[in-house]
Amino acid sequence: GPQASPLASHAYATAGQYTATVRLVDAAFPAQFLSQNAGAVRVLAGVSPAPGNTAPVADLNVTFDSAGKAPLTATLSSSSTDSDGGDSLTVYEFDPGDGTPVIRQTSSVLVHQYLDGTASPFTPTLRVYDESGVASTPVSGSAVTVNGVSPTPLRSNVLGLRARKGTLCSAEILPPLAAATTEAAFSFPGARFDVMGAFVADTDTDTCSDPVIGTQLITRNVTFNVYPAGTDDEVSDIVGVRLTSDDFQSTGHVLYSNDVAVDTVLDVTGVVGPPFNEDAVVTPTTLTVTPCTTCTP
Repeated sequence: GPQASPLASHAYATAGQYTATVRLVDAAFPAQFLSQNAGAVRVLAGVSPAPGNTAPVADLNVTFDSAGKAPLTATLSSSSTDSDGGDSLTVYEFDPGDGTPVIRQTSSVLVHQYLDGTASPFTPTLRVYDESGVASTPVSGSAVTVNGVSPTPLRSNVLGLRARKGTLCSAEILPPLAAATTEAAFSFPGARFDVMGAFVADTDTDTCSDPVIGTQLITRNVTFNVYPAGTDDEVSDIVGVRLTSDDFQSTGHVLYSNDVAVDTVLDVTGVVGPPFNEDAVVTPTTLTVTPCTTCTP
């Protein structure tokens, strides 16, 4: 049944093969938010391997982006074999090697995301089990080199917290004021910025004074304005904003129309649009534009 601990024990009364599964439940919405991807593992209770059973042979292939920047997605796949006639592989035990939990599953493919390259490189390993529970010798895959540390929290599909009935209460344009960006006019692709929204649970009693249940990028749902610091005049003849998109999210980039004669501080502000709470306060940021040193007069 439901429990707070990630560890569970169970006594099987009858010998046999069983499949144990686990699902994650949001404590705030126990009836609505069962995770779709349940973990499963074969349990052999009181079952002994058949006489002459030989251990399977594990094989591990690792593919990932050679650029290696966190967050780095790697695919761990296996073509492991079992020479025993009629025997098959039932469990693949993947260890990504980065300190995250070992993953035991029935699929021979695992997609893993490396978030922190501080202790890189990481060496993934694999152990496989046959129907009798006999394990292979662990094998190692290619080392995964990860550069940097992934921003926290990770970007997510904009639909994510709407599916959890989350209400947007505030947002912040990143990088924040404490890390304001400086770049020369006409730099390409232009200073990058995103908007991170903070959500509380959308119930009859929760308000924006309640604890945040999660954050996610909402850049593509924000309209931006760029003004000279301390004024309300849009700098349409110097700088503009464009959005680039991938399958999940948009990112803001600054575009320049003209050079500046001296360092110019710009305020970057935003207004949230549908489907989120349009009254949410967006914390602005600033951008300093310096004269273009490579431009020809």
